[in-house]
Amino acid sequence: MVNSKKIAKFWRRLGYQHCFHNTSNKIWIFWTNGYQLDNIEDKVQHVLVHIKSPEDPNDFHLSIVYAKCDELLRVELWDNLRDIAARINGPWGVVGDFNVIRDAEEKIGVTLLYV
Repeated sequence: MVNSKKIAKFWRRLGYQHCFHNTSNKIWIFWTNGYQLDNIEDKVQHVLVHIKSPEDPNDFHLSIVYAKCDELLRVELWDNLRDIAARINGPWGVVGDFNVIRDAEEKIGVTLLYV
């Protein structure tokens, strides 16, 4: 599990005003004062947030994913995402690391996602 001091270190370095990490400390979300993030669901493999900006009337939901490596352990994630899809009215996006690979060569190296 990631130490909260480590998260705070990145938070300060990146210069964001707000920070959130999920229950497993595997998903970190940083944002500026121009946005309001409301945490709707905090699960081990994903976080669902509602994002609003006072400058833009178009609010939306976003699921941020860090999936388990084991295919069987991801079943719960897929069930949760299907449930969210049935409940959400309006724009909704899903981003993150799904830990799904096509072949062994994809396991080599590091994958970074900037949102």
